[in-house]
Amino acid sequence: MPDSPHTLAANSRWNLLAFAFTLAAHFVTVPFVISHIGLPAFGRAGLVLATWAPLVLVGTVLGQAATREIAEKLARADAAGAASVAATAWTLCVATSLALGTVFVPLGPLLLNALMGGGAPAEDLEQLFLIAGCGWAAQQGALVLQGLSAARQDYRTVTQVSAVAALLMIASTLGCTAAWPSATGYLLGVSASFTALLLLWWVASRRTSGGLWPRWSFSQTDAQALFHFGKWQTLAQLAGTVSNQIDRYLLAGIAPAAVVGQYNAANRLQEAAYAGVMKAGDVLFPHFGANTGQVPALQARFFLHATWVVMTFSAAVLAPLIPLADPLLRLWAGPAVADGGALLLQTLVLGGLIGCGSNVVVYYFMGTSQVSLLALTSMVYSVVTIVSSIYLLHTFGPYAAGAGIALASLARVTLSLVLLKRAFAEVMATQHLLIANILPLVASMAVVWVVSTQVPVATLQDWPSIVATYIGLSLAVLLAVTGCTATTVYGRSIFRHLARKRRGLATE
Repeated sequence: MPDSPHTLAANSRWNLLAFAFTLAAHFVTVPFVISHIGLPAFGRAGLVLATWAPLVLVGTVLGQAATREIAEKLARADAAGAASVAATAWTLCVATSLALGTVFVPLGPLLLNALMGGGAPAEDLEQLFLIAGCGWAAQQGALVLQGLSAARQDYRTVTQVSAVAALLMIASTLGCTAAWPSATGYLLGVSASFTALLLLWWVASRRTSGGLWPRWSFSQTDAQALFHFGKWQTLAQLAGTVSNQIDRYLLAGIAPAAVVGQYNAANRLQEAAYAGVMKAGDVLFPHFGANTGQVPALQARFFLHATWVVMTFSAAVLAPLIPLADPLLRLWAGPAVADGGALLLQTLVLGGLIGCGSNVVVYYFMGTSQVSLLALTSMVYSVVTIVSSIYLLHTFGPYAAGAGIALASLARVTLSLVLLKRAFAEVMATQHLLIANILPLVASMAVVWVVSTQVPVATLQDWPSIVATYIGLSLAVLLAVTGCTATTVYGRSIFRHLARKRRGLATE
């Protein structure tokens, strides 16, 4: 049975609450860490984490593959099959993490030292990589276990685990950084928080999963199903992760560590906000997976309405950060981060906002097993990001970081919409797709331009003023998007349909 809009909305609220706890943890820890270890050490630790970042695809891909397979089996009431998939995914995660970790702990320092031009003691990097690697391994297991709850659409458990994990993250990161004020202490805190997250998910899975808890079992049939989804998703994730980290890799070779620290701080804030809009839409992935049998017209209608909601919400969350970048960073992390970091944050947020245009497309391709198309868009994104980032950073300097991601996001959105339109050629009008996807972006950018040129937001110097201005800008974006949408016939039909759904008078 299709999920009701009320169920999806409730799941989104749980997901957003989980994100709020994570955001709070980052908001507290980053300025504390920078003040204790300094921007250079913060940048150095960020480079170590960025080098490990591509390998996060182990837990991400296995978790997503398990989510899709389990959701589909549960929709057919195949509880035994779902439990078998869960056990196989867990076993594969542990085996793969051990194998890759054994290779990368000694190899990673050599790669990073080459990027940095040999400017770091080898033994120092080896210690940092070992510490970060332990946290990485725990993170992969946690991602797979989280996928088991996502498959059952048990976002209440996700929120509960995220709340406790956020508190433990704050305690471990602040405690370790205060005890050992260095990159080593910071990474110890990060790794400890991931280890705690794994333990929390292990306990939660045993208590609430209804049989979908981590067991040591392997099914070749289930493994083949996971690989069928995962082979393309691995390519997509690897391409996307490497391209998202390319600015850090390039900065390591051309900029002082302090600039890398500025980028890390700006990117951490942008990633936190972007993760929030991703969390709001995460519930669409298992929905698409569990409802692949719906007729194309209903799938197309649901897709367009979900896209408009996700894009409008994304614009309201992200767009206000662009004019507020300088005062926000200055008050949050200090002048050393804001002087130069504000431009980086603005560019990164713009790229993230543009990239939101492909989010629902990604969930649809994943949920309907069209992951080869997802891999194609990710490869295009990766190539454009790498080529443009190399050119822009070497031409305009380190503060052009993020511009390549923005250009690549535009290319990926364009290609994603073309592929999606081809998939729904008979039941989706081009103008409807543009209203749902592009109009919210254009309207929000118009608000940003007016505010940036007419309102002196850079003079804000306290949290109440910044928070009030952010809320006001978010409301302005919402009014602009809904007002522009209401001027179109199809836009008004979206509002009528959403209103009927809210009253429970319509069915999919």
